[in-house]
Amino acid sequence: MAATIRFVRTRSLLKDEQIHTTGFAMEFALAIVLAVLIVVASIPLLVSAL
Repeated sequence: MAATIRFVRTRSLLKDEQIHTTGFAMEFALAIVLAVLIVVASIPLLVSAL
């Protein structure tokens, strides 16, 4: 889903002839989600080790 959103945004930016700044909001949000998922997935491993 995120790839589709990025593709549509990139396509529209390429069609536009203005100079645009790079955005990192999508990458940052995905990194946060991935970090949270890793922490949640590791909780059972930590609990079983105790």
